[in-house]
Amino acid sequence: MEKSANRQILDQWCDRVWRDRDESAIHELFSNHGKAGGMGRKNLAGPNDFVPFHQAMCNLLTNTKLHIDYAVEQGNSMFVLSTFTGNCAATGIPAVIEGSMSVQFEGGKILHCVNHFEFMSLFEQLGLLPENSFEALMAKRKMAVVGV
Repeated sequence: MEKSANRQILDQWCDRVWRDRDESAIHELFSNHGKAGGMGRKNLAGPNDFVPFHQAMCNLLTNTKLHIDYAVEQGNSMFVLSTFTGNCAATGIPAVIEGSMSVQFEGGKILHCVNHFEFMSLFEQLGLLPENSFEALMAKRKMAVVGV
């Protein structure tokens, strides 16, 4: 079965932005009017806001890959379950997080993407947060700051 044009755009995003770490692909595939959420306290507006997030992730991790596990498409929208993997740049320890993305496309580019990834788990795996941080916070236990 042939992939839709929007799925091809998302596959390029996974391959070029994350596997190949090609920053120019961000500008090619993400609309200048685009918004991306779920990667911090505020939405990222367009490629220029997304680039620093990408650079930070690439500084934390080597061998990054974003794999589409499952996708449902309707019109110009796609819902995706995915797995993001990489190795800690400092230690080489592998890290894996799962997540979902709700993506809208327009004019052959990503217009809007809401991301839901397990970033706390990622930071625990990298040793930046203590293990079981989520559980501790849910139990209203304060945590000590690690390695600031």
